[in-house]
Amino acid sequence: MILVIGCGNSLRCDDGIGPRLVQELLDSTSFQGVECIISQQLTPELADPISRADCVLFIDADQIQPPGEITIHRIDPTESPNAMNHDLDPEKLLGWSAYLYGRAPEAHLCRIGGASFDLHDGLSAVLEMRLPHYREVLVQFLRHFAEYR
Repeated sequence: MILVIGCGNSLRCDDGIGPRLVQELLDSTSFQGVECIISQQLTPELADPISRADCVLFIDADQIQPPGEITIHRIDPTESPNAMNHDLDPEKLLGWSAYLYGRAPEAHLCRIGGASFDLHDGLSAVLEMRLPHYREVLVQFLRHFAEYR
């Protein structure tokens, strides 16, 4: 099973890209073996479903890379997770999955550069225009992973 986690706040403009893309996956019936979670932030409770997945794809907005740019790269768990708190990054969450449940699946982080993180419901024009491209990148990733499992 592939677990896709969309993280972000849809009331902070482009910070909502992760939840938006995951909601579109939830609305689609074209992928079997894909489970989706939408969360405003990564929390310790996600370690359990992560531990049961074959692969996890985290989708989140990024304030550093250029607006509209999308990247996906493999990530590894933090070897020694520190104190459990509500300020987790994907690597720490994978580390907690391994620590608490004995396994951390293969994981990837999809980052999309945001143009605006202001208080606003909806995406910036840059991200809205590139939504078809993001969908295609995610579809290719999911199909590629499914073929090699």
